[in-house]
Amino acid sequence: MIIPFVISIINEIKARPYREIVNKNRHEQDERDQKYKQALQANVAPVLYLRPFAIDGAKVITHEKRLNMLETSVKGTTFGKNLEPIKTSSIEFNFEQSLCEMAEVIGPFVAIGKPTWEDLNFGAYRLYCTNEVWQKTAFELMQSAAMILVRVKGELSNGFNWELTRISELFLYKTVFIFEVSTQCECDSIRSVFKALELNFEI
Repeated sequence: MIIPFVISIINEIKARPYREIVNKNRHEQDERDQKYKQALQANVAPVLYLRPFAIDGAKVITHEKRLNMLETSVKGTTFGKNLEPIKTSSIEFNFEQSLCEMAEVIGPFVAIGKPTWEDLNFGAYRLYCTNEVWQKTAFELMQSAAMILVRVKGELSNGFNWELTRISELFLYKTVFIFEVSTQCECDSIRSVFKALELNFEI
């Protein structure tokens, strides 16, 4: 069947730019991680990046387009029926990478990563630790950080609320908050959490 074979070739060609972008970003991230790791080993004060894990990762969007073709039969074989869709993939703009470019002027951009997380994380150098020690690690990073960047978006987890509490108690003077609110419900929920911590910002 010629048509399905042609569509398979189109899908392969369209997938190449996406894979090239991912591979390029991975390569750049590997170099960045090595640079940040060396800076941390040299006791350069980091910029700590805090956020809910749910917003991690450069999100991949897959698009499908089906061809509308007239069905044709040749010697009992039907062409143009149940064709494989043409698929394209793209990566959403990754805000974390932009934060990284700004933050690294001050120091290595560092975050605690979620173990086993498989999203495409491009930006901060991630330190992975178990549930038993993550709070200790986070607190030590808060203490040593030259700046703390807190990105507030979506549903705020218990772990993220713990980090907010420590910041409100001890590290507010070196913390910058970035709010990304898309609905009134989300705004009210975030405002409630911050009010409980006596962080009465205009959101």
